[in-house]
Amino acid sequence: MRFSTPEQARGESFRRQIEAARTYAAKHGLVLDESFRDEGISAFKGKHRDERAALGAFLKRVETGDVAKGSYLLVESLDRLSREEVVDALELFLGLTRNGIIIVTLTDQRVYSRASLRADQTQLIISIVVMSRAHEESALKSKRVSDAWAAKRQRAADDKQAMTARCPGWLELVGGPKSGEYREIPKRVEIVQKMFADTIAGFGRRSIQAKLNADEVPTWGTGKKKGQYWHDSYIAKILSNPATFGRYVPRGKLAGGSDATAEAPIDDYFPAIIDEETYWAAQAASKARGFGKGTPGRRKNLLSGLVRCEACNSNLVFIDKMVRGGGHKLRCGRAHASAGCDHRTMYDYKKVEYAVVFGLGQRRKALIDAATDRQSQAQAALSAAQARREGIERQLDNLIQLVQASGGGNRLGKQVQALEAELEAAETDVGQLDRAFRQSRPGDIDEAAAGLRAVYESLNADPDDLAI
Repeated sequence: MRFSTPEQARGESFRRQIEAARTYAAKHGLVLDESFRDEGISAFKGKHRDERAALGAFLKRVETGDVAKGSYLLVESLDRLSREEVVDALELFLGLTRNGIIIVTLTDQRVYSRASLRADQTQLIISIVVMSRAHEESALKSKRVSDAWAAKRQRAADDKQAMTARCPGWLELVGGPKSGEYREIPKRVEIVQKMFADTIAGFGRRSIQAKLNADEVPTWGTGKKKGQYWHDSYIAKILSNPATFGRYVPRGKLAGGSDATAEAPIDDYFPAIIDEETYWAAQAASKARGFGKGTPGRRKNLLSGLVRCEACNSNLVFIDKMVRGGGHKLRCGRAHASAGCDHRTMYDYKKVEYAVVFGLGQRRKALIDAATDRQSQAQAALSAAQARREGIERQLDNLIQLVQASGGGNRLGKQVQALEAELEAAETDVGQLDRAFRQSRPGDIDEAAAGLRAVYESLNADPDDLAI
């Protein structure tokens, strides 16, 4: 499932696609895996192929055989699969069918497989036409959007005209884009100015964070975007934002996807709430304290997001006390930020990590026994399905030979079509059962446990032993 904007995720696109997929799966007796979703990822520039995207992860599993031949890929239409140039889109399309994946376009109920493309080459022509149209539409849309933003940036540079309602948290747009203007929110401006003054005076982000939370200063944002309490990372973003002295820095993406300055900065675009000298003084003070740089050789937190406070259920944060000789600690994030939790106990990180990693061994035998039972059942079902498929293949081969010898006939032709349909259904069954068999392997548990132990042991090894 793929949609290109957050608005589509909130609206009809998601609902329409998932309902169509569920209906098709139910009608054809398929088990629908809804775990692959590309939300807000463009198919025009090929970002959906990246292994971090759902389609990219799916393609990787197809290549490694983790997604069995005969599996179905349900898409609303072929332009959901790709909007790249025709050559690239066709390569993706044919690569999937070559690996035994059956592609279904839900809008027109067309089924594309290696067998169907061989039998009816008009399918290939139709797919190329759809891909060409999809790319042309996206290319035209991309150019229009790019031209519109270029015009907006030019107006912003020439007339300081507001391009969008989006602005830093201490400002608001009064009026609308083109005719409106950015105005300060006085209480928030005072907070930002105090952050800069405290930073220059030698206070760190954690100190500023603790003071804001202790004074119960409301966080910014609305709904899900409103933080429950102040985070030092957000304070760092504010302190490094040139919008504080009025500069707007247009951002864009490089070919590899990394963030970069898209155009020349525009000075005096936002109302300045500090002068540029103050901004750079704060950057120098932050640099002197070592903000924004990791310390080589320091330990990584394997338990990030996995352990929570027993009092308030907030994540425990990793505290590096090595400089002061206290060792690595875990502590309630709220308590550490002075944000309302009184459970200020510090836990020895190494002991907690050891308990989690090696505690898995206590359940290893039970997990493997259960997986072995599942594997035996899956193996039996898979073997039966494979035997059925082989039987249908033999019948089909014999019937085709008979057709060739006798010159054909309507009755024989219909029998061939019926057996081809049976074979396709059998391949689907084998694919699903093969996937279930692969997922049931008890060896995976040993491999995962061994991998986790290896990571743990490497982190606890003597640094000299790990030197390359």
